[in-house]
Amino acid sequence: MHIDNINRLGKWCGIILDVFSVSLTFWVMGRVILGYSIDSITYLAGAFFVVILLHVLDSYNDSCSYTMQKKRHPIVLAVALALTAVIFSAIWYITSGRVLLPISKMLIVFAVCYPVMLVLRTLLFKILLSKRKKQTLLILWENNCPKRFSEKLMRNAVDYGTVRAINVAECDENEIECAVKNSHSLLVVETVNRELADRIILLAKWLMKPICLVPTVENISLIGSSIANVGDTLVLGLKSDRSRILHKAVKRMFDMTASALGLILLSPVFVLIAIAIKLDTKGPVFHKQERYTMYRKRFNIIKFRTMVKDASKCDTGLATENDKRITRVGRILRSHRLDELPQLINILKGEMSFVGPRPERPMYADDYSKIVKNYNLRYLFRAGLTGLAQVYGQYNTRVSDKILFDWMYIDKFSIWFDIKLMIQTVTVVFIKESAAGVKEDKTKENKIYFAESSVEQ
Repeated sequence: MHIDNINRLGKWCGIILDVFSVSLTFWVMGRVILGYSIDSITYLAGAFFVVILLHVLDSYNDSCSYTMQKKRHPIVLAVALALTAVIFSAIWYITSGRVLLPISKMLIVFAVCYPVMLVLRTLLFKILLSKRKKQTLLILWENNCPKRFSEKLMRNAVDYGTVRAINVAECDENEIECAVKNSHSLLVVETVNRELADRIILLAKWLMKPICLVPTVENISLIGSSIANVGDTLVLGLKSDRSRILHKAVKRMFDMTASALGLILLSPVFVLIAIAIKLDTKGPVFHKQERYTMYRKRFNIIKFRTMVKDASKCDTGLATENDKRITRVGRILRSHRLDELPQLINILKGEMSFVGPRPERPMYADDYSKIVKNYNLRYLFRAGLTGLAQVYGQYNTRVSDKILFDWMYIDKFSIWFDIKLMIQTVTVVFIKESAAGVKEDKTKENKIYFAESSVEQ
């Protein structure tokens, strides 16, 4: 079976297994535990909301690493079931219990759903991984690709049994063609010159090989472009930002309403965190730091203090994995992103948004703008509490890679995209790697390593 068909089959098997798991649990719990038959509307609603939320959380992404999905799935599944329970509770209150289960019984059913779904999906991932372990991934790069970047790609391609990296500058066309034919999937780093990349893509298409490209700003801008013509010349039309003015107005209204509501609801949490910080170490509860937002306007971002008092005066570098400046309470807050909660104040003031490029400190941003091509594109949008780079990247992801995520968000911005990223952020706070500090041995060359462009953007 072709690799694309295997991936597609795996996706649909995942959906079918999840629907089966929810339906089976509802039936068993209704007949055996609860003592009465659960109505069909509850069956359908339960399966529908769980599958939709798992789709939003990219659980059915057939092109994603199965190893990563397997690692994330316990958290993703817990978040999807928890949100479904919340939705069911809201519907139950609205309908006064005429349609769905009472809340207490509903929570029991969803709690039982979790292990059933987790076991079945884990078995599916094992089968899919066993298939992919028999495949070969070919990575094609050229001399101007940083060595660290090509090594990172090889390390992250853990799904494949064999990973080969070829410098196309050191091979003739026959060797490249032979390597493509003997591989199951291809990844082309776009430092490969365009003429050769075109030939590789055409060959892969001819041989029906799955192929991925490391994108540039230009590539991302072309996604979803309109087809037009100038006389007999084919052209592609890019979206104009003016068409999204209404979306931005709605986004700002949502930011104001949600941030105000969040500050009210989370006020008890703020008090508990403030007490913990005061009991742990001496110093203020909040920490302010100058950052850039839209159009490079400066503002003071507000966070819960996670380091010792006056830590920035001792060392202005990025936080490392075992940074001695981080307090005991601060380490807990950082690991779950709770130190970011006071930024709801920045959002209410209009300095930030819930979703957008993360604001950077001027001392780093000014240097990055000189080193990383297209870095200043991120100032086209208001800085965000979370964003595409925070959902799919990590704290220690290089700046050049984060810029591509930022531009993907800016270019594809929509209200639905914002909602999706906000839901996905819920899972990120429970993933340790997402908040990991930079490695100790990289801080000395911080500005070079984290700003070096992995590709010619």
